[in-house]
Amino acid sequence: MIMLSFLGLVTSACSFATSNESTDSQGNESKSSNSNLVNGSLEASIDLENVDIKQLQELLRSGEVTAVDLGEMYLERIKLLNTNGLGLNAVRSINPNWKEQAEAIDKARASGEELGKMAGIPVLLKDNIDVKGMATTAGSLALENSFPTEDAPVVKELKEAGAIILGKTNLHEFAGWVTFNSPGGYSSLGGMALNPYDVSLSPGSSSSGSAVAATVALSTITIGTDTGGSIMNPAALESLAAMRPTVGLISRTGIVPISDSQDTPGPMGRSVYDVAVALSAMTTGSDPNDEKTKESYS
Repeated sequence: MIMLSFLGLVTSACSFATSNESTDSQGNESKSSNSNLVNGSLEASIDLENVDIKQLQELLRSGEVTAVDLGEMYLERIKLLNTNGLGLNAVRSINPNWKEQAEAIDKARASGEELGKMAGIPVLLKDNIDVKGMATTAGSLALENSFPTEDAPVVKELKEAGAIILGKTNLHEFAGWVTFNSPGGYSSLGGMALNPYDVSLSPGSSSSGSAVAATVALSTITIGTDTGGSIMNPAALESLAAMRPTVGLISRTGIVPISDSQDTPGPMGRSVYDVAVALSAMTTGSDPNDEKTKESYS
């Protein structure tokens, strides 16, 4: 049995890495030029497993850490826990544009601009949600090279709030609606996502990659989707806070569909506070391309 407390001991070195190397979208290492990295150590020690959005915002506002720093710290965790080590397979891909987004937030903060509630906060999205510049695959080899032309409305809202789209998470292929015989958390493209509490146990249903990523703090918040328990089931199995919003609160445009009457995206995290902040940041209002939102906001 592999307990999360054990993971905490193993991964603390990743959060406070003594190396000033970072990982790009292909997993290659590069030297960081950020001024907050002094003698290979971050000036601010951040316990990524326990810190919440409010505490991170205080650190970002004070200049103790930048959005770029924060992204690089999470990428180190992804490298250690997702790609190497336990090989949790929670994160399927890294956004090649994350650093550009983070630098823009750091520049805006330095110039005194008013920023959104998620400014500089890294987010991982389930890989059935459109992000321009990244493939939307639903975990399927058949969609490996399917690139959307624009962000989904929910992604636009998150970016407007200042969130950094760090990457995409693995999922049960096509949200589990391919076969009744595949295990929860498995996709032909991403492989099997593993429950970090005990890798012999199920990580849950289709938002399992988002749940595993949130559990071991591979980003501050993750976004899943739910048709019939795909957020709440893995959240329960991995002891997370999560929210399955009322259908129609958030646009489903740009999300691989299952059921028009039941599909909805929602946030997953390690605290109710973080989930509430993320939910308020991703609420889209009425979308002319989503009849359920039009009904909800009429």
